[in-house]
Amino acid sequence: MKLRAILATLAFIAVSSIGAFAQSGKTTGPQTVRDTDRPTKQPFFVKTYTNFSELVTVPAGKVLVIESVSGYVNATGLPGAFDLYASGSDGVVMSQIVAPSFHNSADTRTYYTHQGRYYIQAGNTLHVSWFATGNSVLGNMYLAVSGYYVDEQ
Repeated sequence: MKLRAILATLAFIAVSSIGAFAQSGKTTGPQTVRDTDRPTKQPFFVKTYTNFSELVTVPAGKVLVIESVSGYVNATGLPGAFDLYASGSDGVVMSQIVAPSFHNSADTRTYYTHQGRYYIQAGNTLHVSWFATGNSVLGNMYLAVSGYYVDEQ
């Protein structure tokens, strides 16, 4: 009698577990994954070595979402800041100052890294410029901008 009760209890637990497992949506085999939050995400990456650069004009039907800006400047004097901005027929539509993250006085490089989320509409052009502080003189620079395009809704 005890054996039947134990087996019945185990059977009940097994059936309950299978039902709960199936309801949670978990599966054991390979599945197709789809990003439902951003189904039309198309990677974007651009870099520049030139100050006052036009990086990209956002194509028609797209929105550019910038998520990361990083790079360095080799300059004499105090480090300056990057201005990442977008302009179009309405003038400047987005501007983000990217402040220095770290300055290496041994080789006069100043490093920049910034995480954020900035949206640039179709037809606008993304620019970058580095502004000196005091009597700094720009030697060379490198800046990378990454994110993704999405289709306009």
